[in-house]
Amino acid sequence: MGTVLVTVNIKSELDVVFVRQRARQIAALIQFDSLDQTRISTSVSEIARNAFLYAKGGRAQFLLAGSVPERLVIRVSDRGPGIADLRAILAGHYHSKTGMGLGIAGSRKLMDTFDAESIEGTGTTVEMSKTLPAHVRHATPELVALIGTELAKLLPAGPLEEIRQQNIELLRTLDDLKARQLQIDQMYRDLSTAHRQVVDSNSQLETEARALQRTTAAERAARAEAEAAVALREDLLAIVSHDLRTPLGSIMASVTALHHYLPKGSVNEAMIRKSTNIIARSAQRMNSLVADLLDMAAIRTSTLRIEPRPVAVRELIQESHDVLEPLAAQTDVRITSDAANELWVSCDRERALQILSNLLSNAIKFTSGGGVICLEAVDCGTEVLFSVSDTGCGMPPQDLPHVFDRFWQAQHEHGGIGLGLSIVAGLVQAHGGRVWAESELGVGSKFYFTLVRAQAPV
Repeated sequence: MGTVLVTVNIKSELDVVFVRQRARQIAALIQFDSLDQTRISTSVSEIARNAFLYAKGGRAQFLLAGSVPERLVIRVSDRGPGIADLRAILAGHYHSKTGMGLGIAGSRKLMDTFDAESIEGTGTTVEMSKTLPAHVRHATPELVALIGTELAKLLPAGPLEEIRQQNIELLRTLDDLKARQLQIDQMYRDLSTAHRQVVDSNSQLETEARALQRTTAAERAARAEAEAAVALREDLLAIVSHDLRTPLGSIMASVTALHHYLPKGSVNEAMIRKSTNIIARSAQRMNSLVADLLDMAAIRTSTLRIEPRPVAVRELIQESHDVLEPLAAQTDVRITSDAANELWVSCDRERALQILSNLLSNAIKFTSGGGVICLEAVDCGTEVLFSVSDTGCGMPPQDLPHVFDRFWQAQHEHGGIGLGLSIVAGLVQAHGGRVWAESELGVGSKFYFTLVRAQAPV
């Protein structure tokens, strides 16, 4: 069974936040590294959130198991209606509009062991664990006493502090994974060079042929390791992003309430209103980042939902122009647009607007004051060809093949994490279209994509 460290009852959203805090605090006291602390706290809070959302509450129990290997065990239980599709969820075959499948499947990947039992009408119990770090030899009574003493000293933090901590964890994870990606990219380049050398010397002695076989095997192993690292990075980002949505919603709702109830003419009204505006903008920016990460996860796993219907091209062009024109005007950039009235395409309207918005925002970002951005759509038979061109800084030829890659940026000083154009490519391909770019350094860039042409509704 193990020694119980602490039990937390889950009755509200704040209890879900408190469970996450306790998971991170206990993991730190047991000396798990920062990445494992994030994995543990993210997995536990996701399952606790499920218990709150779907079973109206439950409890989370933290234990130290003395079996071999010794483990930190977390058991989350509820008395809800149960999970009818648990087997499909654990097998990775279930897709839910509410996101429950993503939370359970993702949490399972982040922990060393994961068991779930659910009985319809009775409730669900999820038990997961992490093996103690190698330098923590035994789950001794002294360690249990130390954890209990330290936990008693730690007061619960508020939702804003927890959001700050989650942001720090997310940024640290992004930094770690970016560094790992750079190592992987260098590994690919080194292996590619080695492979070319082996191919060039294919006519040499049999010993060199055996060396080629060893190198090829090493390349396959390294490629598998690299692909596993990339998959883990994206799974972790999707889980962390999914977990951020509830506290972000609470922050934005709280800011709205503060604005509504703030007394007019009070002494600190201006200062409070300025502070709440900063919180609202920061939460909105984080919400946009979370949406991009979840879109990217849906594109990668082919679970993105597209609902095409006939839409007027002129309507898409005009709305995109109107929405982005104020942003362009802030930097003295002019947007022009043109499309024939009779053109229609088959698309998901909101996703098509997201494609155009990402391309226009990207063009505005890289175009200096006095520049021009041109948005056009022309008839190409069975397709409509859209284009967004700018008179910005352009790109060197070696950057162009990577422009739609995930987490890649040509100009780091412009900020962001490099997902906008990658999402554009995924959305266009989900519509059955094509996307590409042309650019000349110092002259500007032009991005193209196609959508299937449709007949105007009768």
